[in-house]
Amino acid sequence: MSKSETAGEISEDITESMSWRHLIPVDSWAQRCHDTSFEYFDVRVWNMDSEKHLKAALDVEVERD
Repeated sequence: MSKSETAGEISEDITESMSWRHLIPVDSWAQRCHDTSFEYFDVRVWNMDSEKHLKAALDVEVERD
């Protein structure tokens, strides 16, 4: 980034070249994906209203791995 850019702005060169992905910290992105998946699954399990729904959710989760 140039000195004239603020923290909230992204260079036009970067957005046009689609090279913005290199700005994402890989470790924190991977952890966020893991945490989000776990939280989503956890919420789904708590909202199940029958054994049938729970089995279906577990089957989907196994397929994801």
